Amino acid sequence: MEARNHGFSSSPETSVRELDFQSMQQESTPQLVSPASNCFVSLPTVNPLPSPSERNPSSKLTLPSPPGRRERMAQIRRPWTSTIYDFGQHNASAIMTVLFPCATFGHIVEIVDEGKTSCICASCVYFLLAPALCSCWILGSTYRRKLRSKYNLVEAPAEDWVLHLFCPFCSLCQEFRELKNRGIDPSIGWMGHLAKQHQGTLARPPPSQVMD
Repeated sequence: MEARNHGFSSSPETSVRELDFQSMQQESTPQLVSPASNCFVSLPTVNPLPSPSERNPSSKLTLPSPPGRRERMAQIRRPWTSTIYDFGQHNASAIMTVLFPCATFGHIVEIVDEGKTSCICASCVYFLLAPALCSCWILGSTYRRKLRSKYNLVEAPAEDWVLHLFCPFCSLCQEFRELKNRGIDPSIGWMGHLAKQHQGTLARPPPSQVMD
């Protein structure tokens, strides 16, 4: 009986081993939390890896502009400040153009050529070309193209030669108003324009000086 009881009895060493084995099982098995319980398990936060652009801001790639975009943007021109029929904006130039179109053309040429061609010379050439099969439209369209190139203006509402062939007075009035709206008075000539600019710079007060 003693041997049987000794065979079934547990020694202190075996009990300790059993406890260790049970504790290992408890640690290895995950604990499930019921939805009804108020227990919250804090999960470890994992910081995401920064992107290459965040690690090095200078490494951001810039997409190149599509081919031909700069060329198309350079071809886009500015509109005129007035239409070809806005005679009411400057009545004096309209009346002068109807009576003496050569004078209006001379004023425009002197400003466009920046004084290289005088108003009198341009007016005489325009007057002499008028009887010769109205060939003055060739000279008028040439300087209209120069004016557009100088201020990057669009060729509207028609081509330059068409406007000076069928509407020469309207074209001259529009060109005169364009210079007038840009702060240039063609009636005073190129030298008068330079003198006006110089007078404006002299009349401008000097900037206030503040001593530290």
